[in-house]
Amino acid sequence: MTPETGCAGPLSTAAVVLVVLSSEGRLASRSACGSHRPQRAGGVSGRRPRWPKTCLATKLALRASGKPQYTAAWVRASTISTGVSPTYRDGERVVLTRPVLHACGGRQNAAMDALADRITRHADALERDRRSPLYIALMRGAADSARRDGPVADVFPDGPGAPGSVPAGRLLAALHHLVLAGDAPQLARYYASVGGEEPLDHAWAAAEATIEGNLEEVRRLAARTVQTNEPGRSAALYGALLRLADRHRLPIRLLEPGASAGLNLHADRYRYVVAGRPLGDPASRLSFDEPWEGLPVEEPWMVESFLCLSERCGCDPAPIDVSTQEGALALLSYIWPDELDRLARIREAITIARAHPAIVEAAAAVAWVERRLAKPHPGRLTVVWQSVMRQYLGETERRQVEDRIEEAGTHATDEQPLAWVALEPGDDHLSNFTITCRSWPGDGRGVTIADSGAHGPPVSWRPAHRD
Repeated sequence: MTPETGCAGPLSTAAVVLVVLSSEGRLASRSACGSHRPQRAGGVSGRRPRWPKTCLATKLALRASGKPQYTAAWVRASTISTGVSPTYRDGERVVLTRPVLHACGGRQNAAMDALADRITRHADALERDRRSPLYIALMRGAADSARRDGPVADVFPDGPGAPGSVPAGRLLAALHHLVLAGDAPQLARYYASVGGEEPLDHAWAAAEATIEGNLEEVRRLAARTVQTNEPGRSAALYGALLRLADRHRLPIRLLEPGASAGLNLHADRYRYVVAGRPLGDPASRLSFDEPWEGLPVEEPWMVESFLCLSERCGCDPAPIDVSTQEGALALLSYIWPDELDRLARIREAITIARAHPAIVEAAAAVAWVERRLAKPHPGRLTVVWQSVMRQYLGETERRQVEDRIEEAGTHATDEQPLAWVALEPGDDHLSNFTITCRSWPGDGRGVTIADSGAHGPPVSWRPAHRD
């Protein structure tokens, strides 16, 4: 620390410029650590320069402004390396960092702490479940990057977003997308999905460099909603369909809001080996070996003779078209790269979906559900199925979807019954996954029929109860 300014380095290597945004939106700048002007970029051997942590003078100036909610500190890049990267401004190419709001009242500091906490909770959940060592390592690194205002803060400058928006999943899907596309060769050395076998000691360093070198593309990819269209969840859906077929003995209309690419609309086209005996399509190349604990019905091999899907369709605000290479790449990017069995089964599911295209409309859930349930379908059981969709809807939209289904339930009869099957997590969006079923005619109360993993198996069935 220099006694004159309290800065983390001499003025010859670092300068701080304050940019104070007034309530009218005007900018006024002044130097907090000397009279140096921001210098132009260039001459740094192609690497982005690093910038020092904030100085005491900056904090004092921010505090003295009296309006911390309108203040930001812009720190000039220097030769000092602290592991935190600046961002660039086009045009003049003046090397300025993004706004850094500090503990003396800035909102950004709280946002980055919230982002780091959200990512850390996701890593903790993976660690508890002993899943994906690579993603645990990358999430720990990403949380640290957010806390020190590193490149992850550039990807999510406004913080973690709404509950359930899964910033860790979006960031890592963006990185996996680059790896699968061949655009991140250094990072690919750690990804089993492309044959990488390097120890994980330096995985985050490679990931951070990849973010820095592809920031705009990472930001674009990470802005997408997570679409883990996990075909493993069909193991839960197929059992639920068997239970409903056993009860109603009617052809089924299968409707899926939030269907993504519609892979789970093909649940009856997958193979499930239960107690050594096949269910579903015995010739399917996508097979689940002993995915259940217990049985959804007493004799599933007999009951499946009653199971017939007469219609299958879904909707999604941004459906993925798996008939294209880009669509297939998007789906693969959401699968954890060191879980090769999941990658193998989603590739098989994509092949099946291409052979049997299902309709997935680009539509919001509320209007689509209302339209699909408006017309009577005598002699058909309508099943509305959703999996890990609830967290992506706002409270109002969730309530409206529920209202539309309940309203349709009031018109259900024994000749055209309605069921709503949902595989959803607990309040933390990361664990305690259950499969619930509401059915009409009847009181439509929710009944938990099974517990499952986040991606389906193992599915533990609870005893069936009839009204």
